[in-house]
Amino acid sequence: MSNPHSGETKMPGSGNSLPTSLYASLLGKLVTILELDPGTTATVQGRQALLQATNDFKSSLAHAKELAVNLPGGELKTSEQDDIINMLEGLKDRRRDQLAHFKSATKLDHVEEDIKMADMDSTASTPTN
Repeated sequence: MSNPHSGETKMPGSGNSLPTSLYASLLGKLVTILELDPGTTATVQGRQALLQATNDFKSSLAHAKELAVNLPGGELKTSEQDDIINMLEGLKDRRRDQLAHFKSATKLDHVEEDIKMADMDSTASTPTN
């Protein structure tokens, strides 16, 4: 879920916010660094501008990495996630097999026959005009 006014994305069920505006600004900050004229870095002001832009980019990148690392659910490795998925799929298959076995073991033919007989009795005892 996202709030278009805050520039943040709420992670479902977590209450944690992911500031997407931070990630969107990284490209602009990198472009700022790359667009600085190499000739201006010969001056103190040029070097200062490059240093400031670089530090701003590094700071934002470090903050973005920290947020990404601390996202909920990120503590499992891909192989561990695959193991859990395989275990859950196996559990689902076993449940389906149990349901199929239960369904075939409980024959409801006699119940259907009783319903038909009750319908016939009801029809036979209903007066016709």
